[in-house]
Amino acid sequence: MKLKKEQIHRIAALVTRRLKEKGVVFKVSEEKILAKADAVVLKNMDEEEAIDQQVRKYLEKYQTEISRGQVDPQKMFLMIKKQIAKEKNFIL
Repeated sequence: MKLKKEQIHRIAALVTRRLKEKGVVFKVSEEKILAKADAVVLKNMDEEEAIDQQVRKYLEKYQTEISRGQVDPQKMFLMIKKQIAKEKNFIL
């Protein structure tokens, strides 16, 4: 699922607020924390998109089997994605 920047910012703001409510003391301004949280989430999304592109390229090799109905493309996509994520130590 692709999130919009506004949605990412809202998630980052929610996480920052919850940390504050739990008593976490920030040594830098809340704006810097928010900016860093935004950057981390965006980086994570970019990495996942790169994995998705890698999976799509890999699946091109199996277009014949997919078009014949011999392979469930969604199931295969998820299996390959999990494997690539594991190899890259990326948590889905």
